Amino acid sequence: MINAAIGQMKIVPGAVSLNLQNAQKMVDQASALGAELLVLPGWCLSGKWRKNTSLSMQRELHLQCVEAGMELAKYDPNITVVFGNMQIDDFSSAIWVGQGGKFSVHSPGKALSLEMGKRSLRVGLSVGEAVGDPTVDLMVVCGGDPYFRQNESPRQKWAKIAQQNDCAVLYASGVGLQNCGDKMYALLGCSAAVERGGKLVYKLPPDQEQCSLVTWHSPSATTVTPKSEMSFTFFALRRVIADYMEQSSLRKVVVGASGGIDSAVVAALMVHVCGPENVLLISMPSAYNSATTQSLARKLAQNLGCYFATVGIDQSVALTQEQISGLEIKNAAGATQNLKLSDFHLENVQARDRSGRILAAAAAAWGAVFTCNANKVEATVGYSTLYGDHGGFIAPLGDLWKHEVYALGRYLNHIFASEVMPEGVFNIKPSAELSPQQNPEKGGGDPFHYWYHDQLLAAFTEKGLGPTALKEAYQKGHLKALLNLDRPVEELFASAEEFEADLQHWWRQYTGPGAFKRVQAPPVITVALPPKLLRLK
Repeated sequence: MINAAIGQMKIVPGAVSLNLQNAQKMVDQASALGAELLVLPGWCLSGKWRKNTSLSMQRELHLQCVEAGMELAKYDPNITVVFGNMQIDDFSSAIWVGQGGKFSVHSPGKALSLEMGKRSLRVGLSVGEAVGDPTVDLMVVCGGDPYFRQNESPRQKWAKIAQQNDCAVLYASGVGLQNCGDKMYALLGCSAAVERGGKLVYKLPPDQEQCSLVTWHSPSATTVTPKSEMSFTFFALRRVIADYMEQSSLRKVVVGASGGIDSAVVAALMVHVCGPENVLLISMPSAYNSATTQSLARKLAQNLGCYFATVGIDQSVALTQEQISGLEIKNAAGATQNLKLSDFHLENVQARDRSGRILAAAAAAWGAVFTCNANKVEATVGYSTLYGDHGGFIAPLGDLWKHEVYALGRYLNHIFASEVMPEGVFNIKPSAELSPQQNPEKGGGDPFHYWYHDQLLAAFTEKGLGPTALKEAYQKGHLKALLNLDRPVEELFASAEEFEADLQHWWRQYTGPGAFKRVQAPPVITVALPPKLLRLK
């Protein structure tokens, strides 16, 4: 087999000049390694750009990509370079081949003969699917799909395709952020080489920029075995946070520290990405916050080595109540009404006071931004307060179910090689602590049984199942298997009526207030595939 190199390069969406420089560095490194062929990722010059860009921006980006593609293809006539880019005449995907100072542009799925010295090699060109040509010796894949936790590993996928097609495979993918505005995705690389027969012989480490010469016929010295099923989720969150902050010229972050698992995980992520000197945790207790959670918030900051402050909210909440409750409002006809804040309204006042006043003001004063600590359960059903804890510059946990947040917390303690997150944040009952009924020290907390509601809401959002299908599964005794529950649902509901009441309640929240709030949410780091076909029965 030829001396081939894989360039796992960083790709910044829209930054064509920077991406061209990164690609040229990969060419230089491959040439220095003695490679005859270099494979680079798909869309390596443009990145996958936002869907809502204007036509003029798209045209300008296309022009830049075509010019940069010509420059890259002709950059070093002594090495063959294959990379993904746009077609010359439109925005669709193409594979460019630069060889001997010349270039050619091909549609994905095609096969061609490449003259490599005195040898002719039949090469299939792909951006993500197999090339159906039995004469192909080598399949070159210029990949670029973002990470989704449900997807099969691209390495496993191409090992199967190599075996099925009796050809070798070179798969190159980039690392970086794919920013779609309301959602952000991570490119994690995971580039690889596969021999005929499907044997994985070389793989690059995930989430690292690297140009490597493929070592055929022997296991790779750079083999990376993830230590946890949360490894790639952690890589994805870290990559998106780091790139998003860099591209937005952000350095400092403020995190509201409640003493619970969500804020602890967000704080640890931010310290890992930004450094402890650039992270400030703020505890904002009221009369309803337990001594336990306040102590856990302080301990978390001490363990992480970051800044910490405590700002109480009782006085400001009382002032709002004094100003609004009993306030007389009058129209032009002289009709009057008096406003009244209920206990429920005052819970929202507390949440807004914490985020909309304290965190926002502290972030402004420190030259920082503040985070949204909501998890996917809360985001799905709108269990948050608009302009309160629903706010922030990014929602790192917005696509993680509660059990995944706990798993990520354990993994972060492993990454830090110490229990930076105290054991208490894993053990205490999750609670917003906005009323006496929500005191976790007395058994109060959030209105979820996460072992069940994680899976129920995943059925809504990721499996496309609605109440009719779920009720039918319950009646037939199939619900435990359908939702992949670790215990019978009858442990939670004493009757079918209780089950259906809960089911319908959360469906209304998902399709009503939850939908209304989701469109106003901060950008979410997306790691889960949506259902391909919604079956909302």
